[in-house]
Amino acid sequence: MQKIINGLLCKNKILLDDLLVNAKKSDALVPEAAKKLDYYGIVVINNFYDRTKAIELGYLLREIVKDARTELSNNEYLETPKYYSQIDNCRLKTYADIASAGKPVFNIRSKNNNGPDAGFIDFFSIDILCASNQLFVECLRTLRSNNVKDIIGSVSSYNARQVNLYFNESVRNTRGPHIDKLALTYKCFLYLGDVTSDSMGPYSYLPSSHKNAFIKKANIVVNKIMGRSRNTDIPMDRNALVKIHGDAGTLIISCQSGIHSGFPQKNGHERIVLVDNYY
Repeated sequence: MQKIINGLLCKNKILLDDLLVNAKKSDALVPEAAKKLDYYGIVVINNFYDRTKAIELGYLLREIVKDARTELSNNEYLETPKYYSQIDNCRLKTYADIASAGKPVFNIRSKNNNGPDAGFIDFFSIDILCASNQLFVECLRTLRSNNVKDIIGSVSSYNARQVNLYFNESVRNTRGPHIDKLALTYKCFLYLGDVTSDSMGPYSYLPSSHKNAFIKKANIVVNKIMGRSRNTDIPMDRNALVKIHGDAGTLIISCQSGIHSGFPQKNGHERIVLVDNYY
């Protein structure tokens, strides 16, 4: 199956430069970005948000994450006045459970079993927790600007529904290439720190893979037959994907039906990303 997928999906080598639009230099940001998003399933917008402000916000949110992690300590589940904390969805198990929780949810993936993405932190509804922080509010307003809505609106009728914070620190066992689902949902990833080398664990994507529904459906069937726990995983070399390096303030708009992955980090390296979900 891996040889079939590699042969069908990796025909033409696309480079990061092919996916880029520079927000400061483009006089036609929306149509240029929309065209790339439609064709490749992803567009990378440099200089989307002020780098200094992005880094400042990254420091602020990093401290919130570290405080929550310290507070959770060796517990598997903890309810605080402001949010819930848990290990690997132990209490709030499904996305629906988390979405209806009524307050933010701090979740550490696979901490106890060293599974895929072990140590990856996903802070759901971080916007509720930071609603009174002026810098965060300004950043989210920019992230949900008409430009972004128009770019995604050119290919989808979905709306922004959920704001998360992703924090990876020395995450080595990164989940391999996969899709989120067959539906053409979208995510906006805003780097809040420089991600300028593979050691930092850049987001990675196989351009134009959002178009190959038949191959992905067949792969899901094979995964189910083989009894694999994650039937949306794609058996292919993650090095075939384009690694998205960028400075803080870089925005990635990505179709999550396309094949994507994180990238293993080196010890002591981290990545912090604000994520807006369109579904």
